[in-house]
Amino acid sequence: MFNKVKSINIIKRFDYILLLLVAVLTVIGFIVLRSATATMNTGSSIVRTQLISIIIGVIICIVLSLIDYTYFKPWGYFIFIVAIGLLIYVTLYGYGREIDGIGSNSWILLGGYTFQPAEMAKVAYVMVIPAFLANLKENFSLKIFILTIIAALAPIGLILSQPEFGSAVVFTVSLIFMLFIYGIRFKWFAIGTGVVAALLPVVWLFLQDFQKKRIYSIITPSAAGVDTSHIDKAKMAIGSGRLTGMGLFSGTQTQSGLPIKDTDFIFSVVGEELGFIGASLVIILLFLIIARIIYISAKTNDLYGRFMTIGIAGMMMFHFIENVGMNLGILPVTGIPLPFISGGGTAMIINFALIGLVLSVSMRRKHSIT
Repeated sequence: MFNKVKSINIIKRFDYILLLLVAVLTVIGFIVLRSATATMNTGSSIVRTQLISIIIGVIICIVLSLIDYTYFKPWGYFIFIVAIGLLIYVTLYGYGREIDGIGSNSWILLGGYTFQPAEMAKVAYVMVIPAFLANLKENFSLKIFILTIIAALAPIGLILSQPEFGSAVVFTVSLIFMLFIYGIRFKWFAIGTGVVAALLPVVWLFLQDFQKKRIYSIITPSAAGVDTSHIDKAKMAIGSGRLTGMGLFSGTQTQSGLPIKDTDFIFSVVGEELGFIGASLVIILLFLIIARIIYISAKTNDLYGRFMTIGIAGMMMFHFIENVGMNLGILPVTGIPLPFISGGGTAMIINFALIGLVLSVSMRRKHSIT
């Protein structure tokens, strides 16, 4: 009888606000993706994959939300070990650099399908690192401290070696968010930044030529001989949308020359076809989703749940800021997708899985969230 009452209370505390925000953003993203891929030869395949991924993602999200998030601690260690193994494999034998010579080996190619281990590692990261930090906060020891550092930096180092700088920053930002909640003082962040900056010249000496070229292509595209016309077209598309946009399936750049419009530059599609109003709506929805996750984290009493949710907020915030920024031409192009908008089966499923973890935490607080 007690368990039944407890289950009913948990279901009542389900965060419908967060799920509704995600649902609205996903619907908008799917509609925009259909328009973005209308003139692409593989458009129907991309849309079909996206739809299947959304369905799978929603199911995973609901299932994860119904499971007590504390059960993810032991499973998180297992997933983390698998993710590290896959990151090592993709670093050595991955696919991606063959495309343009300066890309990153971030993908595993299996029977015509691609899989990015870094996406799976995101889920493992926000399951395991919060567990280490919670243990460290409650019972500090040198052993736990060293293990925490190794676990926190291992995925970042492996992703950098691909080299996939955008994804590495995603993990770094997530870690910074968790450390901030942990209580690390600002001066230690400053010292850490200084140490990293001092070590950069040493790291540069050990990089291979293609890795240096990749860095040049991000910081100064012209110096690496990289064509920047795609950035110019993205900015032109956003500008031409004006207030209300040209309408779905009617964008001049979207339906002709805009490159990578289904993933990296899909925000430009939003800007051109839905205008300032549509772009603002997408930005507001993303902001509200991140704000809701941060609110849930702040209202969570359990350290593990608090670290987990704030780490997820950090990941989504960087995705949001970086993707919009590179579409506007104010941030380097790193291939970071826009959550719930960009095409990509793996990313969509992982984003829903992360939301499922947040919902699991919010449903098991001692006091309901309003």
